[in-house]
Order: sequence, then C-alpha cells, then structure tokens
Amino acid sequence: MKTVYLSRENSATPDSLYDFLSNELAFPDYFGRNLDALYDVLTDICEETHISLPESGVPEGVCHVLRDAEKYNSMIHLHFRPTKQ
Repeated sequence: MKTVYLSRENSATPDSLYDFLSNELAFPDYFGRNLDALYDVLTDICEETHISLPESGVPEGVCHVLRDAEKYNSMIHLHFRPTKQ
C-alpha cells in the first residue's frame, strides 16, 4: 500500500502538483502533465494507493479528477484532512 500526502504547497502550481504526484506515484515517462493525463495515469494504478489531501487549498479541478479516478479505480482511496483555520 502506498500513501501520498498532497498539500497546498506541493499543489500550488500545476508544475509542482504534476512533479509531486509523478514522483510519488511513479508515473510513466509519457505522462502528459494535464488533468486528462492525470486521470488516465490514476485509473491505471494497480497498487492500493491512499491519497490524503487538505479539505481546501488544492485546485478544484484536481479534486474533481481525484474523485472521478477514485470512483473508477477501486485501488485509489481519498482522505480529506481538516484544514487548519
């Protein structure tokens, strides 16, 4: 089982988000670094993977892709952490 902790800092820009997830989840070299490509590689994951992210601060488009991928791929499990006020 793999656990990834997404934060506001490592998802502050598209480049930082794609770099972080690509490194943590060992995306293939052909990963296209956009939301469609993110969905594609997430739905190909074959290892149980927990992705923990804050309730706020991660771009909504990314959260949408993560939720859709979780619905499609039973190996992905999202956990939303409370955001500190």
